[in-house]
Amino acid sequence: MNYLRLYRDFYYIESHGTSSETYSLINVDNLSAYVTIEGSASIIESPEIFNESLGRYYVDLSSSLYNIDDIYEMNWVVKYTTDSPVKRLITRFRLNPVVVGQNVDIRLNSQEIRLEIVNS
Repeated sequence: MNYLRLYRDFYYIESHGTSSETYSLINVDNLSAYVTIEGSASIIESPEIFNESLGRYYVDLSSSLYNIDDIYEMNWVVKYTTDSPVKRLITRFRLNPVVVGQNVDIRLNSQEIRLEIVNS
């Protein structure tokens, strides 16, 4: 089965006065996810979430459930710490058509082709 991999990073943002900020990747306390078509409440799938490294998570989506005509919403439901409220973050995505050919048919009209090979 082919999978589509979708990533999400989570950061702690620390402000240093009015002029600069520091972004640090963090692991979250609780994370779940589900996919819908944009504007729909029907869930297409609720994929398993993997923690690749500090603050970086990904899901493998089943490619057979998606088509190029729709825009999808990956709903990340996150609780940053045990005391924080639950937040829903949305990543919208759309598939681009990819043409991969295994068999290529070449058809030539019945025309005379003249070739000249020159040795130099």
